[in-house]
Amino acid sequence: MNTAWVTLRHQPPYRSDAFANGFEALGYKVKLAFPTDQDVRAEDVVVTWNLNPRYRGAAHAAKRAGASLIVAENGYIPAENSAEHHYALARDGHNGSGFWFVGEEDRWAKLGRNLHPWRGYPDGHILICDQRGIGSDIMKCPRPFIEPLLPKLERIFARHDKRKKPRFVFRAHPGRHQSKLTLAQELQGARAMVTWASNAANEALLMGYPAFRTAPFHVNEAVLTDVSLLPTPPETDRLAGFKKLAWAQWSLTEIGDGSAFKWLLQDVL
Repeated sequence: MNTAWVTLRHQPPYRSDAFANGFEALGYKVKLAFPTDQDVRAEDVVVTWNLNPRYRGAAHAAKRAGASLIVAENGYIPAENSAEHHYALARDGHNGSGFWFVGEEDRWAKLGRNLHPWRGYPDGHILICDQRGIGSDIMKCPRPFIEPLLPKLERIFARHDKRKKPRFVFRAHPGRHQSKLTLAQELQGARAMVTWASNAANEALLMGYPAFRTAPFHVNEAVLTDVSLLPTPPETDRLAGFKKLAWAQWSLTEIGDGSAFKWLLQDVL
């Protein structure tokens, strides 16, 4: 019997239980433990939470054995009027650095979320959103982040119009510093938002503001990569981006009945 190594923390119990139930439904023997190189076989699956240092040993064991690696995170977009948890799932990476299969079903429509009209303001401020420096080596936010980024953005705007200096507003990660203003309030009147790879980019796009990333990857293809476009950011295909993103997150019910893993592992089952 093939083994699913689920390394997630046991709290909250409903989460680890759902992952265990999902793999058992597919016929896997489940071990809620961190595997070593000697434990993992090519037919196994290893599940990690993000790819921060706590989980890298398990991820490396999976890769060395040729086993499937699933990286989980908190979901990106909650469903409207639903308390059910969603979790991001991808193979080999997180927040766009891994891969997942995209099907024909419109999973985005099932979330019941609406895209607000575009509302970036040509003379508005630029909101720069910081984030925690966690994740894999290529996806963790560098430290410092804002200090080297700001001169680059200032040079971009200087080439565009030397007479007009943009106003930059900085938003700390909520886990580091709780702002008195919500993200929506800090985006009011903004031209665009810039971040490393924060989920705040998804929220900005939902509200109609152009969003830029400076990380190598982001789960949403509608997030812009070329910050030289900041003076006049284009309107991206948000709907296509969110439709693809919706296949990278799954409800706790879909995880618990195994359908999420059946889809994500369709090439190896």
